[in-house]
Amino acid sequence: MNYYQILGLTPQATQNEIKKAYFKLLRVHSPEKDPEGFRKIREAYEYLKSVPVKEDGPSFPPFKERIEQRFADQVESAFKTRNYRLARDTAKEAWKYFPDDLFFLYWLVKAQRACGNTGNSAKNAEILVKKAPDNKWFWREYGFSLMERGFMNKAYGPLCKAYEMGIRDMDFILLFANECMEFGQHRKAAEILLEVVRQDKKWQKEDMVYMQAVYQGLSLTYFETGENGEEIFLRLCSFIREYRLLIRDRTDDWLDTLHKLISFVDFEIDRQKYSVLAETMASLGSVLNDPDSRKDTTDLLRKALIYILQKDSRICWALEYKSEMVFFPPTDDPFLNKFADMDSDLCMIAQREKIIAVEDVLRDEYPKFYEKIKDLIAVLKDESSAYSYKAKLLPQYAKASEVVTGGHFFKMYPEEKTRAFGTIIASGDKPYERTHKKIGRNDPCPCGSGKKYKKCCMGKN
Repeated sequence: MNYYQILGLTPQATQNEIKKAYFKLLRVHSPEKDPEGFRKIREAYEYLKSVPVKEDGPSFPPFKERIEQRFADQVESAFKTRNYRLARDTAKEAWKYFPDDLFFLYWLVKAQRACGNTGNSAKNAEILVKKAPDNKWFWREYGFSLMERGFMNKAYGPLCKAYEMGIRDMDFILLFANECMEFGQHRKAAEILLEVVRQDKKWQKEDMVYMQAVYQGLSLTYFETGENGEEIFLRLCSFIREYRLLIRDRTDDWLDTLHKLISFVDFEIDRQKYSVLAETMASLGSVLNDPDSRKDTTDLLRKALIYILQKDSRICWALEYKSEMVFFPPTDDPFLNKFADMDSDLCMIAQREKIIAVEDVLRDEYPKFYEKIKDLIAVLKDESSAYSYKAKLLPQYAKASEVVTGGHFFKMYPEEKTRAFGTIIASGDKPYERTHKKIGRNDPCPCGSGKKYKKCCMGKN
């Protein structure tokens, strides 16, 4: 419900304007004549009077002369229409006549920066903070001006000062956090961004872009420090569930942030976190109409499952490999995918005893994966069936491996490659693979004598 709209106000309304609007509407929607209308405006008033007024700039004393007000109106009007040159020239002219009125110097700094006059903007912002060192907004503008001028190191101090004095608008927060990371102060950046997500407030649709950037920044601070990972993950999942309707048009960005976080090497995603992730993806998926977006939520959940399997010491390498093949076939080429399936199946046969030993673990703790491979496990449990299946697969796999690279089975078990391609003949301590057809008894002797092999060199070997 838009409480500002009910009272006929904008989100920039002051507490005094909120109060005036309420009492004005009260004369129209009295409790006796319009109880439903009264209930709505009363609810809106009670909510808005408790909302902190959003600061968007410094306060200045009233102007002493009418001409000052006319200059000020022109500057602000030019800014609203994005006519920054007019705003700059007007503020500059007014400051000449009223050098003690910091209103014009403040707007001159902002206009110069908007026009690309970063050198002048930085110089005038320095004058601002010298004239009024207790004004947090002046420190904000000084830091911004130095950054746009390219003085990144010099900007860090003024930005810290502005933050310590209470500047908290989202543009500033994101810029300052980024500056901290550039400056190597990753813990400071995390502190700044965590303060935002820990706020107990209702975010609006226009805040979603900012909040996605906040969580993106937090995932980077975790990557650099290895700290706060669990809190960031839980808060991010909670935010996605609560604001799923507002973020559904930008799900790719949110899923990318979440995926990057859980894919960092040091992030421990256990079964409890997986349950939170599954709940989050189900909640988000319920409001998505685009098939590709729904697929993205499923893929993220599958990737998380693979991460858990890879970090579970009970799960052997062959099962980890098979999980990747099951959930994410490597290509769109059916031939290559068939080769990958044969490769992973042969690896599982080679590690059948380890797999059989953890069947209960797979069934109870990884049911979605177990459902995909339970038929193969049934084959592995019977030794004769396992080796019959291997005998069936191996010739096809060997033939395919002559034209396909990337298989693991022959690399992990080179003796299997030898059996598939030829008989090993001992030659000292260095066996080799036969690469030619075996010589028959009645074939010509390879020594060139013209005799049959059985009458020549055969008996000498």
